[in-house]
Amino acid sequence: MKTPEWQADFELLIKDAVEESLTLDYKAADSLTNTDGKKKDITKDVSAMANSAGGLIIYGVRESSDPALKHKPEALDPIDRTVATKEWLEHVINNIRPRLTPRIVSVQLNTGQNDVAYVVEVQQSDTAHQAMDFRYYRRFNFESVPMHDYEIRDVMGRAKSAAFDVWAQIHLSRGSEAGPGYARFRTRHKLCCSLENKGPITGYDVVAVAISAPNPGEASFDRSLWDDKRQTQNLTLISRHPFHAELGQPLAEWLLNYGLSSDTHVQDDKVVYDGGPVLMQVRVFARDQIPATAVIEYSKEEIQNRVPKKFSCKVATD
Repeated sequence: MKTPEWQADFELLIKDAVEESLTLDYKAADSLTNTDGKKKDITKDVSAMANSAGGLIIYGVRESSDPALKHKPEALDPIDRTVATKEWLEHVINNIRPRLTPRIVSVQLNTGQNDVAYVVEVQQSDTAHQAMDFRYYRRFNFESVPMHDYEIRDVMGRAKSAAFDVWAQIHLSRGSEAGPGYARFRTRHKLCCSLENKGPITGYDVVAVAISAPNPGEASFDRSLWDDKRQTQNLTLISRHPFHAELGQPLAEWLLNYGLSSDTHVQDDKVVYDGGPVLMQVRVFARDQIPATAVIEYSKEEIQNRVPKKFSCKVATD
């Protein structure tokens, strides 16, 4: 969302009834009252944004008083800049630890000479930040809520973890088939995958594993199968040797070459895919990092049209 910098931007939000979200929060003028409780709330809300996905906190827009329209903006609620100054707001936010330095935009309102609204633009952080009450918060729906231990550790690990995307592409592969009394060439579709490290650090000793199962949530992984490089029906080792994944550098080679159904036929000089959809996991392991998993999904039509796709690896929280 574009940061509002003019009164007309706020009026448009109110007219369109843009609801609060994970990355948008409205606050009335009394949220900047100079009391210990309100200052704690400011640090709670700003740190929660940083600990989540980042976003905008708009001070000077009041939520609707109608329960049916809760979390939607109702009207401007001007802040007296001689009472709650931008510098005072910056000073309160500086109580967050580790310190945050969000951008604060002061927007002049035409309701009075000293009337303003403040927009606090918070970036997602690569570590967890603590509010004045010595607690950690995150955004959940429309609120700032306390974080669980595993959530705090996950956020603190943002700067310490590689973050992988799986790039997938469908290729055609021509090979031979042989049986009693016959030999022929057949064309089949092949799923090829590679990795790109989008994280802030290099991934060392990376090994990627493909797990094929009817339901990825039911797929199991036996660490011994990775260690000794054996394969089973539901497990295919992608990378033959551990490798280093430099940050921001896609790997040119296809690490996974997964043959799909050989059920094809030729129609109007075009190879037609007759198999079913693909549903599988790609699990990525790296030294000193929590394994991350991407769920690879391809419809029959996407396979036929050889659609390139990107899937993000996510770290399990259990």
